[in-house]
Amino acid sequence: MLSTAGEPAGLARRVFLSLLVLVAGLTLAVVAFVAWRETRLIRTEAEKRARAVANNLAATADTALRTYNYIALEQYAEKAAREADVRYVIFLDKEHIVAAYSGQDHLQGTRLDDPVSRAVDAANDVLVQTTRWRSPDTGVEERVLDVAVPVRFAESEERWGTVRIGLSLEPLEVEVRRTWGALVAIGLIALLGGLAYAQVLVGRITRPVAELAAGARRLAKGEVGLQLDIRTGDELEALATAFNHMSAELAAKQEALVQNLALVDALRRYQEDILRSMDEGLLTVDLDGRVVTINRVGATLLGIPAERVADRPPLESIVPAGAPLEQLIRRGLEGDEVVGHAEVEYQAPGGTLPLGVSTAPLRDPQGARLGLLVLFRDLTEIKALEARMRRADRLAALGTMSAGLAHEIKNPLAAIKTFVQLIPRKFDNVAFRDKFNVTVPRELDRVNGIVENLLELARAPRMSFAATDVNGLIRRVLDLYGRQMEERGIECDPRLDPALPAARADAEYLLRAFSNLVVNAIEAMPSGGRVVVATGPAATRLPSGARAIEVRVADTGAGMDAQTVSQLFNPFFTTKAKGTGLGLALTHKIVEEHGGLITVQSTVGAGTLFVITLPVAAAS
Repeated sequence: MLSTAGEPAGLARRVFLSLLVLVAGLTLAVVAFVAWRETRLIRTEAEKRARAVANNLAATADTALRTYNYIALEQYAEKAAREADVRYVIFLDKEHIVAAYSGQDHLQGTRLDDPVSRAVDAANDVLVQTTRWRSPDTGVEERVLDVAVPVRFAESEERWGTVRIGLSLEPLEVEVRRTWGALVAIGLIALLGGLAYAQVLVGRITRPVAELAAGARRLAKGEVGLQLDIRTGDELEALATAFNHMSAELAAKQEALVQNLALVDALRRYQEDILRSMDEGLLTVDLDGRVVTINRVGATLLGIPAERVADRPPLESIVPAGAPLEQLIRRGLEGDEVVGHAEVEYQAPGGTLPLGVSTAPLRDPQGARLGLLVLFRDLTEIKALEARMRRADRLAALGTMSAGLAHEIKNPLAAIKTFVQLIPRKFDNVAFRDKFNVTVPRELDRVNGIVENLLELARAPRMSFAATDVNGLIRRVLDLYGRQMEERGIECDPRLDPALPAARADAEYLLRAFSNLVVNAIEAMPSGGRVVVATGPAATRLPSGARAIEVRVADTGAGMDAQTVSQLFNPFFTTKAKGTGLGLALTHKIVEEHGGLITVQSTVGAGTLFVITLPVAAAS
């Protein structure tokens, strides 16, 4: 029992009033909904019938409307108007003039000017309206459903006339009133039954609730293990059972809570052990740019004591502001950028370290951003291994290049040797001397050109980098080779992005690289084809983390197999009958000197695509 006698009565009164409002509201809502639905259904059926009659008349009277047979139309109208709930039938010709009006022949040949008729004249499709109509015989006024159906013929979209049906709504309204009366009666019966049941239900609720309230107060005072004997066979008994279970296990839950706290502490220590055991540096930064976590390896690589992050210091106090690593982290915080494998140089206390960096946003279970996770590792040993591999590759390439160089120089030297050996015997021959003066210098120039290209490939170029309009360079190349493409029947399709940012490049060297690619595409299509040169922003950043643009040169030539593509940038490697094989090697070197990338995709019989990625010039 509750502590005061007034509380059960107050609870009973509130529960009863609540049930009264609920039952009355639900009954009213159900009655209103069913009545509305039945009314709508009855009206829909009436509208369907009116449409059916109108469509039937339209199909029957199409010939009479087309031939202006007003007598036949009058007959159709009078016959249809004999239906019990049809109040009028009107046929309008294509000029909206009355061709027939049931029961009102004097309106034939006139134009109806009431609002309903004007709406019918303006409509291009079936129109349903509700209006009031007065009987010309009795003068009684009633509500009717006016349905207008335009008459068209299959061979023409032009409207040849209109059929209007006036269907009385009186039977509909009578049926609606009957429906409302029946539903109100049912609702009252349901309401009275619900109130009687509510009175019984209130008594079953208040007593167990009072016992539960008293038990809760005793449990709050520390009477753990209290048991209530409530047997109602419903949710209240289940609630009492849950109360008893809660009371019995409260002490056990307290003990379990202590054990869980110990487990959380063990998990925290285990996480710290994982961080200490990682061979990569780990750094987490919150959205305010403060360092939250750094592991032992990360602190060692950055040259800072790990305890410095205990109070969440600003990022600039750990990583110098403006450093490549700091800029990469800032971009990840500001733009939600994910970096896969970026390489940056970090000025550590012991010297410059090459770091491989990956970043990913930190999110909570709901997906909201919490900060940024940064993983980084020392690439010094990897760089040394790469250098050794590059030396091995250079030695292998040197053997290939030596063989190619010997092959390229052998032919002009053989020609020069032949002429030199013939000098003693044919020196007095004028034709021989003329041929000597043409051939020997030409072959010497050929040898000199090979040597010059080889020297340029070997030595470091002296480039002058500046903000460069790549679209302008491509237009120059296409103008230079436009005539040659026309002679070979090659279609050129430039797709230059007008919003392309400037590239950081040496214009002359870049012009030479683009020229080599366009010439390569032209020579790949001796029988004609198509060259597409496109520019646009690169989808990803360069390994250095810099923003980039792309230049794509695609042809529809014979294409290459995978083995040929793998050797394409090797000096003196060529698939052409004539050529030194140095053009693409020089192009590759120019792109690398710009800090960019060049890739090739080729399919035999389908063509080749070269993609050059170049860094964007820094904003001034």
